[in-house]
Amino acid sequence: METLQTYLRVVLCVMKYANVYNTCPQAIGKKIRLTIVVTLMFIFSANQAAAQSKDQSYVVRPGDSIWKICQQLTDYPKCWLELASYNQIDESRPLSAHQRLNIPRQWLSNPAITANIIHVSGTARYQAKGKSLTPLFKGQKLLVGDSVSVDAGSVTIQFADGAVLLMEENTDITIDAMSVFLLKDAFKFDVRLPKGGVKVTVPKRFPKTQFNVRTPAGVAAVRGTEFRVYSGSNAILDNNILIKSEVLEGEVEVSSQGVVQIVSAGFAVSATEASPLSQAVQLIKAPKWNFSCSDPGYVEWQNSSKAKQYNLVLMEDDDQVDKVLQTVALEGSHYTFKNLADRCYQVRVNAVDDSSYRGLEAQRKLCYTRYLTQPLLGSATLTKNDIQLNWAPVEYATGYVVELSKDEDFTDIIASKVFDVNDVQWHFDKNISSVFIRVKAESDSLNDSAFSKISYVEVANHRHRWMGLLSSIFAILII
Repeated sequence: METLQTYLRVVLCVMKYANVYNTCPQAIGKKIRLTIVVTLMFIFSANQAAAQSKDQSYVVRPGDSIWKICQQLTDYPKCWLELASYNQIDESRPLSAHQRLNIPRQWLSNPAITANIIHVSGTARYQAKGKSLTPLFKGQKLLVGDSVSVDAGSVTIQFADGAVLLMEENTDITIDAMSVFLLKDAFKFDVRLPKGGVKVTVPKRFPKTQFNVRTPAGVAAVRGTEFRVYSGSNAILDNNILIKSEVLEGEVEVSSQGVVQIVSAGFAVSATEASPLSQAVQLIKAPKWNFSCSDPGYVEWQNSSKAKQYNLVLMEDDDQVDKVLQTVALEGSHYTFKNLADRCYQVRVNAVDDSSYRGLEAQRKLCYTRYLTQPLLGSATLTKNDIQLNWAPVEYATGYVVELSKDEDFTDIIASKVFDVNDVQWHFDKNISSVFIRVKAESDSLNDSAFSKISYVEVANHRHRWMGLLSSIFAILII
């Protein structure tokens, strides 16, 4: 109020100096004074709101007092004298449980870091409260009031309690509030989602974290669970849907237009501008992986008759936090990732139904190694001192390793030799009556292929052949 009075005195002095106040008719003078007062009150209120937007929010717990809160959270020596008046409350009355207090950040011992950016893929931007957009990078610290926008790619955010939020492309969020209940070490987060899609994983901890995702049409509130929320237009989301929540684990309380539903794992609800929350819809079960093919980068899963398409995600090999590298929407039930670095990844897939609900997720490890194709052995002929064999040529191969063994497990290898062609005649110094054969391709730039399937060949016994032929002729003559 003192600030407002100061503003008013200054303006009136300026008007008097300019002879405006004294020369105006009385009615006009009153209007001018009223306009000035209203304008200054608006400016003062805006300044107060701007100041409080930089505050740290704290929710009072049973047993709290102004003195205790100031002692635990701030190093400002006059906090216990000014905190009550700052929040416009009666300092002579005890605080009420669940009462919300605003504490100026400059008073705090350590301004609370709400969240950290732990993964960025593609194009994303960051905006601190009241500042312009800047490129977003891994390691960025987020405070209450900060916003993140993902144009293409994805961003993974980890909150102070360990909760993880995965942002999809074309998604905007703003961290509206964080409350810390010191006596119980509990957290509460409010995140605004004006458009796009997020997946939230809230840790199973006690006391439970409350995590609220607010869209223009409703709120999804959880404690210790995993769920997805969408708002507005999305790649596989109806444009008129303002909130959609798909629950993967636990339960989520979804509210919209006065309707509240508790949605269990494996179900989803949505709401549009024209209609309130739908009835819960069961999600398609997680697809089952097929592991029959070992080609690098290839993944395959069993098709579902209820699936309109599939959402396939390639991530870094971290089974605790989603760090998305690539997302693919496809109609088939198989895909080959190409030109990946030689290391292991995590792959996740879920089915999308006719109503654009994404189903439950199946996840597996995929280790990508670029290697040559396994050779396919053709014919093989063995004489006492020679073996004639061939196999289909392998693309990019610079040579082939052929191994001969007395046993099928190749623990007793007779000979091993490298050839630069795929049709060879190999001469031996000693007689060999039978042998197991396998071959692999090798290259200077790619990893060696796996060995071919094992073939067995033996020297034809001409004596036994003639004896068999004579026996056949004798049998014919008798008949």
